[in-house]
Amino acid sequence: MRTLWALFFVFYSVAATAQEESEAGSTSVIELLSRTELHRWERHIRGFRREHNFALSAGVSSGKWKVSRFGSIRDKTYENTGVFSRFQYSFHLQLYHGFGYILGSSTGYHYETADRRSEFRPVDAVQYPGVVAGLVYNLNPVLRFSTTIEAYLERHNGVEENDSDGVDEEIHVTLQAYDAGFFIDVFYDLGWAIRLEGHNREVYYKRPYKSEGFAVDAKFSKKDQWLGLGLVYHLL
Repeated sequence: MRTLWALFFVFYSVAATAQEESEAGSTSVIELLSRTELHRWERHIRGFRREHNFALSAGVSSGKWKVSRFGSIRDKTYENTGVFSRFQYSFHLQLYHGFGYILGSSTGYHYETADRRSEFRPVDAVQYPGVVAGLVYNLNPVLRFSTTIEAYLERHNGVEENDSDGVDEEIHVTLQAYDAGFFIDVFYDLGWAIRLEGHNREVYYKRPYKSEGFAVDAKFSKKDQWLGLGLVYHLL
């Protein structure tokens, strides 16, 4: 929790120092947010940032693997941390005033630390493009909030079980991932924003049909949280 608040503080410190160039000179984001009149961006935005948005972000992760069955492992939990990067495309459509909905997709990469002494050794994961849907609220042309749900597949090549008897298992599998995300975008320029994002994910491995007796006859899952910073480009 302290890490979360610290990252929020850093995010708002960066946003507060971002500058907008205008004919009258330089105006900070905080001053833009406190204005009572519509500023010059409104003639382009018209109350809602529509259509194409692109976001590139990176951050840290923390979670737990629950391994019910894998090789000789039975009903154990393993904590893990990592870092991630992701790219998201989203199409925004207006519903009413500043409210709207989002449709899109994303792809990414997750590097997960692995303790070589552990019985269970997760590996890096590649996120395949999935489906993103959600709701968005444009408070004004500077500040935007959104929440999404996302479903996609992750590829894990070489997940290992380190048996103390020297008989190891290694499998190459695709996992199902479900992601609930929350995003805050602060636009420091007409088309560019700084993004703070958080994710709560659940990832499951579904064993193949008739896999009894093979290494892929396993059962494990993971719940983790991601927190990151990024840049957003709104294509006007």
